[in-house]
Amino acid sequence: LLPVAGTLLLMEGGAGTGVKGAWVNRKILSNPAVVWVGLISYPLYLFHWPALSFVHIIKGESPKPGYIVAALGVSLLLTILTYYFIEKKIRRNTSRWVLPTLVVSFVAVGIIGLLASCKALTPWMGPEIAKAHNLFSDKEVLKGLKKTPFDFTNTVGGDGPQTLFFGDSNLIQYAPRLVELLKNNKNHERGAILIWSGGIPPIPGYLVKTKPECEKFFNIFSKTINSDQRIDRVVISGLWGIYLMRGTGNTILGINTDDDRALMKLGEALGAMVKKLTDQKIKVYIVLGANGEKKLDPKSLIKREFSGHHLIPPPVVTSKEYLENNHSLINIITKTAKQNGAEVIDPLDYLCQGGVWKFTDEEGVPIRVDVGHLRPSYVRQHVKYLDSSVAP
Repeated sequence: LLPVAGTLLLMEGGAGTGVKGAWVNRKILSNPAVVWVGLISYPLYLFHWPALSFVHIIKGESPKPGYIVAALGVSLLLTILTYYFIEKKIRRNTSRWVLPTLVVSFVAVGIIGLLASCKALTPWMGPEIAKAHNLFSDKEVLKGLKKTPFDFTNTVGGDGPQTLFFGDSNLIQYAPRLVELLKNNKNHERGAILIWSGGIPPIPGYLVKTKPECEKFFNIFSKTINSDQRIDRVVISGLWGIYLMRGTGNTILGINTDDDRALMKLGEALGAMVKKLTDQKIKVYIVLGANGEKKLDPKSLIKREFSGHHLIPPPVVTSKEYLENNHSLINIITKTAKQNGAEVIDPLDYLCQGGVWKFTDEEGVPIRVDVGHLRPSYVRQHVKYLDSSVAP
């Protein structure tokens, strides 16, 4: 309402009984430079957004200010050319060819847009670039899982002994492997129950400020454990490090994650949960994070320039660097797990070669779909460190 009301007041300020107009209209809005901007404003409106979008597509979410200024400069240049050599030329042109030409142009642009949306105009890329691009369509994480009437819950496999998987999206990334191992199980063979929610850690007493469903999530886990006597194994997995980030407003056992005591509270909450499970003679596995270093983002493998896409050498992230950055967290989780009878599974032991985190598989395709999640087809074929949790 404010821009509309302001415009209305400016318009009304120019009307009246013999009054030439308000001072703003006479001195500012009537200035030739401002009038000229008004004349070219519509093509400028049309050009500026595609130009800015193109810069963000090529240069990422935070391009340098120089690229933004250049995009606006290109927009202004195209606007001027459009106004003087197209708009002014045809606006009052009486030729009978003007209207058919415009119609054909509109239809042609529409067809080009349709072809682009169908990816029929995708630029040619070499086989290596194509491999890297293909991973972004590899997102069928939940394929093969059965949805249950309960929130946050999926199942797969038989109705015999059950392994319960509890965690965030870092846990559900392992679903393709579980489906591969259990999809043919029937009757009294082993099955899996997956209770998961993206962005909620499997830590009792942890409250995410932006997710009011946290308590419901833990209640469903507790009710499932207490009511299903078939459960004899529990796997707990999360991208642990992100839940101790400062400035989130999240809390654990009433302590803000900005507090230095948050790490200790995480250990307490996790330890109490694990002890309760092991006291019930349930085998517990705790899976450490599969790394969340920004340098492992597969998008970094493809450098997008105005001249096209280029493949660059994958970054090197050493296990030593990772351990130094996460030393305290890994220690507290490992110590807590072992003190309470749980087995720790560290993906680092399987996803590192020669002290370096794996970036691509044998075919040169990144093994991750983003910083914190492994590619579904890679998990299905190669990630075997959870196999023992669903063995017969």
